[in-house]
Amino acid sequence: MKETLSAKLDIKNLSFEELNDFLKNLNQTLYRTIQIFRWLYLKGVYDFYEMTDLSNPLREALYNKFFIYKAEILEKQLSRDGTIKFLLRLNDKGLIECVLIRQKDRNTLCISTQIGCRFKCSFCASSLRGFIRDLKCSEILEQYLIVKNDLGTERINNIVFMGMGEPLDNIENLIKAIRILNSKYGQNIGIRKITISTCGLVRGIKKLIASGIAPELSISLNAPEDEIRNRLMPINRRFNIKELLKIAEEYTQNTKRLITFEYILIKGVNDLPAYARRLSSLLKGLKCKLNLIIYNKVGALAYEGSNAARIKYFYNILKNNKIPVTLRHSRGEDIDAACGQLVLRFSDGTL
Repeated sequence: MKETLSAKLDIKNLSFEELNDFLKNLNQTLYRTIQIFRWLYLKGVYDFYEMTDLSNPLREALYNKFFIYKAEILEKQLSRDGTIKFLLRLNDKGLIECVLIRQKDRNTLCISTQIGCRFKCSFCASSLRGFIRDLKCSEILEQYLIVKNDLGTERINNIVFMGMGEPLDNIENLIKAIRILNSKYGQNIGIRKITISTCGLVRGIKKLIASGIAPELSISLNAPEDEIRNRLMPINRRFNIKELLKIAEEYTQNTKRLITFEYILIKGVNDLPAYARRLSSLLKGLKCKLNLIIYNKVGALAYEGSNAARIKYFYNILKNNKIPVTLRHSRGEDIDAACGQLVLRFSDGTL
């Protein structure tokens, strides 16, 4: 009698090495592992019996032991700027969002790593419902695979882990997913095309350094002093700005990657000229770049984005102090798909 789905293992939760170890026990070669990885991640099949260059006994063995994870697209919302937000339903009925950001020269997929978030940044919609659970490796990968399949001939050029949740709070599953996406037998996405965004989880950055995978790293800073950052981002009470800058330097030294700091400009909170000067002093001499981001309105929160004059003044202070700074314009704001807006909202406004 064949095993039921609930008794089977999710094959997309296996690394290349783990799958290879399983196949060795079946007296299969490394080449079979490569074939299966290509079927799963390059050809995107969801049925072992479609793996037509495998023998029937091997397909039967895979079917009896594993299932191939598949999520469901509940809704797609198209922004006037071409951004697409996908609302996905997982096998346990959990919901997540991911966002495809279309630009002239590239498509970037913003992927979620958790349902909800435990870190309670006061400006972010994703933490409004609290933390529910981590995503499995297969659920992280499925966001890429399901969007890739939906796009047809369009390519995904870059991946950013900036969706729902704190990526480094789910680091084991994140690292496994990145290794598969980066693998020449998986999606063969260059590691420089993959970015992780963190609220400043120092212990997670240390684990990332130890992993040796060295993706691009983006740290959400949002204040030049601890008092303001404590209010905006409670994680700062555990890992303050001094610790954050120290681990950023360590990451750069170990990976040769240039750290990006993100700074969301919130009216009357962190956008005063004095803060721009303090920020300049803080970052001077560091091997980093700074992205200024205009705050995207979240209906349930009282914050507002800075006005154009204040943004320009803040930017010019940084520029005059020789800080490598870019003003990043958010995309998908009209469908609640921009930075900080993901909260599992349907197009009719319901949550």
